[in-house]
Amino acid sequence: MENKSLTVVNYDDSKTLAIIKESVAKDATPAEFNYFLAYCKHTGLNPLKHEIWFIKTNRGVQVMTGINGYMAIANSNPQFDGIETEFAKDAQGKLESCTCRVWRKDRSRPHQETVYFNEYNQGSGNWITKPHTMLAKVAKAHALREAFTQELGGMYIEDEYKPNEEIESTPVVESKKYIYKISAIQEEEKKAKFLDFLASHGCETTISNGNEYFESAQKLEKLSDVEVEKLGD
Repeated sequence: MENKSLTVVNYDDSKTLAIIKESVAKDATPAEFNYFLAYCKHTGLNPLKHEIWFIKTNRGVQVMTGINGYMAIANSNPQFDGIETEFAKDAQGKLESCTCRVWRKDRSRPHQETVYFNEYNQGSGNWITKPHTMLAKVAKAHALREAFTQELGGMYIEDEYKPNEEIESTPVVESKKYIYKISAIQEEEKKAKFLDFLASHGCETTISNGNEYFESAQKLEKLSDVEVEKLGD
């Protein structure tokens, strides 16, 4: 079967980042947003296609993945060779379980997982109107995670959790930074010294509106031969 590459998101584009922030991670702090972006880059999933999304809780941050994200990762793997689901009913003819099989070209047998309706039924929404669809999502997530452990290990879809079930959150601590700007350095020699000084103190350089800024994890002393405008703590 044909494998498709994951959609590449340009995380260096400020407009793209702004769209992601406003549409997917509106309540995220800068540190939480950076954590979310790092997670997106690591998985290769596209937040703008709702393959992965940000959830803020009282305990920290949750990064949740949908079944579309799972399928995107599977389809991008050259070893992926197909997926199928099969439903079973109980003695009363009601939906009981769903079995999913995932094939890989480099393995002789499919990865098979069975999930049961009474364990995942949330009793509302699509679980009432589309029970087969919802249970199939959970079965696919289990089987795909087993087949592609390296790519999907530790990732779960929202439908695997019941309402009010506590989901593990990651606390993201906002690190304090000091921001500095060179107000006016005409001499190249002084500027070179200043840049060396900043680099030795682990400062990061950013450019905004034509101005060069420096971020430091520690408060820097003013250099005697360079005027530094301190913008804020």
